[in-house]
Amino acid sequence: FAVKTKFDEDRWIKAAEVRAGNPSVVHHILIFIKYPKGHEKEEPDFEGGLDGYFLSMVPGESPSVYEDGFGKLLPAGSVLVFQVHYTPNGRVEKDRSKIGLVFADKPVKKEVITRGIYNTDIKIPAHAENHLETAKFEFKDDSYLTQMLPHMHLRGKSFTYTAKYPDGSEEILLSVPQWDFNWQNGYRLAEPKFMPKGTKILCEAVYDNSENNPANPNPDKRIRFGEQTWDEMLIGYIDYYLADQDLTMADSGE
Repeated sequence: FAVKTKFDEDRWIKAAEVRAGNPSVVHHILIFIKYPKGHEKEEPDFEGGLDGYFLSMVPGESPSVYEDGFGKLLPAGSVLVFQVHYTPNGRVEKDRSKIGLVFADKPVKKEVITRGIYNTDIKIPAHAENHLETAKFEFKDDSYLTQMLPHMHLRGKSFTYTAKYPDGSEEILLSVPQWDFNWQNGYRLAEPKFMPKGTKILCEAVYDNSENNPANPNPDKRIRFGEQTWDEMLIGYIDYYLADQDLTMADSGE
């Protein structure tokens, strides 16, 4: 469903939290921005990234809080599109999920950008115990990576982010060797990690669709990408900002 923000001016967000109104049926929530006319150019076009992504709520995720000088842009006239993923429980239920926003009270120098590195074409064979699927993303500008948040469902087994740099070197940025669907949290770096232009991020997700996975709803089924808990997903969220951006300079006219 869509919610009009009705702001008369652009707002910068320094903290945000999405809360499920009825956790018994709300599996997770993704929120996207539908930009007003004239602001479309503010949405970068990156390969392998979900455009317009704003916030999410998944099991175990903490609220998003940004340091002074950093924030997410919510342009005046924007519409927030809530993609709520419900899991039926056999009863008639009601839900009124919410989003809470804290506006920046100091000038914002860097815009925090969130992208989902995803693959909707995953195919997990029945009874497969270590099935690998991948997704890729490429930085088109020098950037700094600040956070990673992997997302899978009940058959998820492990998740790895690897950076492939333009000079040919590689580096594992995050390894989650024992995936837990009930505890999905963002991994914020102690210090922002420089990602040169042309750096590629490879997300590798391993799934256990075998009888040995106690959380597996049905090992006899071939599994594909889907919204329900018994389906699967491969999304590697990242937060980053552009290295050369200084919004305070733009505001001062320099």
